[in-house]
Amino acid sequence: GTVAWGDAAIICTYNVYKYYGDTRIIEQHYDNLIKGMDYLQKTSNNFIRKKLGYGDWLNKGGGAKDEVICTAYFAYLSGLMAEMGNAIGRSDEAARFRALRDNINDAFIKAFVAPDGKILDSSQTGYALAFTMDLLPEDRKAGAAKYFEDEIHRFNDHLATGFIGTPRLMPALVNAGKRDLAY
Repeated sequence: GTVAWGDAAIICTYNVYKYYGDTRIIEQHYDNLIKGMDYLQKTSNNFIRKKLGYGDWLNKGGGAKDEVICTAYFAYLSGLMAEMGNAIGRSDEAARFRALRDNINDAFIKAFVAPDGKILDSSQTGYALAFTMDLLPEDRKAGAAKYFEDEIHRFNDHLATGFIGTPRLMPALVNAGKRDLAY
């Protein structure tokens, strides 16, 4: 059950559904996915998750604090579960996971996002997750985008992310309004 790696059951189910539009895979596995989410919630502390596992494996200094990565993924998975619950008509579960997503997002902001948008103990990966997982409040996005850009420049305009941050880096720069830097 390591973060990002062990989350494949939920993420792959969601991706198959999104790419093919077929809800049968959700219907077949949703009850077990709920059990996985229940475990994540039970082992969180006030919606903050800490057990990372492999982390942003092979990052070159551009990672993020374990709790930032874990909590970002916890919020992301909750949102996927809400969307999948709606897709198969399980509105009660969908509402539960939407509320969980909101609570996790609030905890993420309170614990890790400074009023000026700086994500504490984070480099490129922390910002990439925040911008691609929609974890930042509107009033902090501009500041976070500036810090994100600074983290890219700190590594001479090279990526310094690992397995978790790398696939999200370019989409995050675009979401942050830094399309030129992504190019």
